[in-house]
Amino acid sequence: MNIISTMIEAHIFRESGKGIEFFFSKIRGQPYPGLWQMVTGKIKPYEKAYQTAMREIKEETGLVPVQLWLHQQ
Repeated sequence: MNIISTMIEAHIFRESGKGIEFFFSKIRGQPYPGLWQMVTGKIKPYEKAYQTAMREIKEETGLVPVQLWLHQQ
């Protein structure tokens, strides 16, 4: 069976003097106001998943990743 994903999750983190720090954003609108989550987004037909992750990270946070790791099965 082939599983096709149409969404990405980007888990943003950095190392600091305090250890590893993760980035989460708080949802303002519906359907889950107040929920904390990682960066997510829908893969557009012309994009690869890593391109969607890069685009969504930039759009939602203004950050540009220094390094990107992918998990594929």
